[in-house]
Amino acid sequence: MDIDIFRLAYVRSIESAGGPVQKVAISDTSGDIALAGPTADGSPGSLLQLYTVNATFIKSITCDEQITALCFSCAPEGLAVNSVAAGLATGEIRYNCF
Repeated sequence: MDIDIFRLAYVRSIESAGGPVQKVAISDTSGDIALAGPTADGSPGSLLQLYTVNATFIKSITCDEQITALCFSCAPEGLAVNSVAAGLATGEIRYNCF
């Protein structure tokens, strides 16, 4: 749910394509939003979804392992491609560039 902090008013909600959202990360540089939660079909693993700062859907990726942590890189916009890092239950860290 987005809230306008200047008017303290509801703006819009983001509906997850899978189950309930378990992890959220917001980019400090672009405001993009990453959501992670269970897959829609209930299979093992996680669904990673990316939205713009205006809650427009960009892309989703299904991961075979459970995502336990999320964060965005914070390189300056226009000079580098920012990515999402996902920490997995197996101890691995995966990077995704959208």
